[in-house]
Amino acid sequence: MATNYRCRQGEVDIIAREGEVIVFVEVKTRRDYAGAAPAEAVDVRKQARIVAAAQCYLAEGEFGEVDCRFDVVEVWWQPNARLRIRLHRAAFDAQE
Repeated sequence: MATNYRCRQGEVDIIAREGEVIVFVEVKTRRDYAGAAPAEAVDVRKQARIVAAAQCYLAEGEFGEVDCRFDVVEVWWQPNARLRIRLHRAAFDAQE
């Protein structure tokens, strides 16, 4: 549906559809395993910006009532130049 969607309220890395559900995906990348997991960088403040951007996207597209989900994808660049990828489905909910 879209990649790197931006509006005044925030941005969403990937917007996809799974069946009738619109999925808003945040992608977080780290170069090594030191420190926190990439998904931990998607704190409450970042979640709020993603939700606000999702609301803009939905309003622009005039989707009406539609189910949405917010996922986070973690990407680690490993020293041997391989990637490790982990999907966190329904990582957080839109705060009302």
